[in-house]
Amino acid sequence: AIEREVWTVPVDKEVAPKKLWWADGSIQDLSLSPDLDLLAVATTKGFQVLNPHTGITVWSVAGLPCAIISFAPVGSTVALGVGKTVEIREVPGFTLRQTWSLDFQAASLAYAPDARSLAVGGGNGNLLLKRLSDGHTLKQLDADFSGREVTELTFANDPAGIFAASGRKLQAFSGLDQGAPSSRVLTVNDPILSIAFSKGTGALLAVTEGGKALARWPIAT
Repeated sequence: AIEREVWTVPVDKEVAPKKLWWADGSIQDLSLSPDLDLLAVATTKGFQVLNPHTGITVWSVAGLPCAIISFAPVGSTVALGVGKTVEIREVPGFTLRQTWSLDFQAASLAYAPDARSLAVGGGNGNLLLKRLSDGHTLKQLDADFSGREVTELTFANDPAGIFAASGRKLQAFSGLDQGAPSSRVLTVNDPILSIAFSKGTGALLAVTEGGKALARWPIAT
């Protein structure tokens, strides 16, 4: 992938939020449900789910810090990273379906587009692809981040391709449905804060340090 475009986001003036809600503890991660009716919030004191239209909390659990949280793009589950465990809960109701134990602190999560698998990243470059139905590890991927934490994950158009980021490095994995996946690493000028794949344009979007720039890479299919 070659960086094609970089947009600068205007930050001269602060835009007042339309709505402002308080969470218990510092916010670590956010996830909006596919139907836009639920907003999941991971905090240093647990996690909660809000109605984004009213701000009313519909479900919450206080306890250990929750680093990451993500709704499935299809189906009816939400995944949470709490320390060295990943919880899979039903939506609605949030009944605990599964708990997976890890050898590392969970730092990033990404559902495959069909929600049949879940990628989990963490410290020391750990990156696992797990089957959602039972937590079985399908692949243990080699993240080339010099032992740094895998902080960002996102799938491409299909479950066979995934992108991982850490610091200024971006790694693209392909062929996850094959015996030996391949990968490429791209180093950018500034630390990557967030990544997302645009299915409509077939491009990867990345927000870089300071939140002032958005880079776009076209991805060959």
